[in-house]
Amino acid sequence: MLAKERKTSIEDCFDFYLSVKDGEKNKWNKDFFFNLVGKKNIKFYAISPAKGYLIFSIIYEYIDIIAIATDEDSRNNGVASKLLEKLIDFARKNKVTRITLEVARDNKPAINLYKKFGFSQIGIRKNYYHRNKQKIDAILMKLDTI
Repeated sequence: MLAKERKTSIEDCFDFYLSVKDGEKNKWNKDFFFNLVGKKNIKFYAISPAKGYLIFSIIYEYIDIIAIATDEDSRNNGVASKLLEKLIDFARKNKVTRITLEVARDNKPAINLYKKFGFSQIGIRKNYYHRNKQKIDAILMKLDTI
């Protein structure tokens, strides 16, 4: 279930971010998180009790998804879909014309989810991610909302 819209402290957002067991080994530290999420153009959406979060920036008529994650225990339960639905609804209500993101080429479940929502590939960043001594390309995707 999507959490009710409410103002939440950045400390609460950080605690929630840390509580989501998303498989990420290198979580952002408190200083980085506060510096990022503390900016006026950055939004943090969360779903609970099935845990997931979405962090995005909004600049004029564009949104860029910075991070989207679902707790390992909540995967395949529609958490990421609910977050994307909320984001797209926000975009349309605020006259945002495009949402962009990047995703690791080997993250097939995420790529399929984004395609389900109408995202299309617009480019590739070669060797963008470094994981287990491997270099993995990032696929750049966009969704035009108007």
